[in-house]
Amino acid sequence: MTPETGTPQSEDPMGNVSFLPVDERVDVDGALLSEVMRQLGPETAERLIEDALAGMQVELAEVAALVAAVASAGKTCAEDHGNPEDSPARLLADLLAATDRLSRTAWEFGLTTLSGVSIDLALCAERSDHTALGAVGARLQRVGRRSLGPAWDEATFG
Repeated sequence: MTPETGTPQSEDPMGNVSFLPVDERVDVDGALLSEVMRQLGPETAERLIEDALAGMQVELAEVAALVAAVASAGKTCAEDHGNPEDSPARLLADLLAATDRLSRTAWEFGLTTLSGVSIDLALCAERSDHTALGAVGARLQRVGRRSLGPAWDEATFG
């Protein structure tokens, strides 16, 4: 245990490994959803939300593919192979656009955690931080599955 935080320290002989607590609680802005329901009526709002959830699932899959492509392009230097669409810069630009779409839609429908992690991933892409990109990309997939899964549907539409 570290005296400062009370968290367990690793048994790493060099003492360089730390365990960080992970909080992947999924937050949904219920007030925003209630407002959408009030403005549109329950049936229209439910249809709109279901369409948005389906769209975010597609965006989440696209982001996962782009994170993998960026990692692969970084290793193979695809821009040297004559295909500008596979260049790391192009892939990062596509990733930024996809994370922006996902973040905006998630925010519009009260999925604040999903929106926030998507923004974090965009920041990693902007910085071309490939190590963080992989880690935050994996976190986005975990949060996305929990945010867009059946438990959210039941809580919303019960």
